[in-house]
Amino acid sequence: MSLFKVIVNSFDAKDVNAFIGLLHEDFVMVSHQTKTEIPRAQWIEIITGMYEGMKIGSMEFSKNRCIFENEKILVMHQIGKFSDGTKEAILVAHILKEGKIMKTETGATPIEWD
Repeated sequence: MSLFKVIVNSFDAKDVNAFIGLLHEDFVMVSHQTKTEIPRAQWIEIITGMYEGMKIGSMEFSKNRCIFENEKILVMHQIGKFSDGTKEAILVAHILKEGKIMKTETGATPIEWD
């Protein structure tokens, strides 16, 4: 199964452990917003909160699309809806190593449409 499908299935099932299982031991999240790199352990805390938000309905990722995927990179696009009522179009680049996500970078644009 493609990594994209595993990620989307984890969203649909609200299964954070399925997502965590995709993270390489040397994983890092690059935050361009804060100009920092977030290590794996800290990212797991953050995404655990995101999946909890999905479980209670305060956060949602929809319209997930695979832009490109091979053994080195997965580029996907999605719409994020957040507890404060805002929506963003999100472009995600996952750099892959050994079949796992080694590095993630995102870009988001606020939107006003569905």
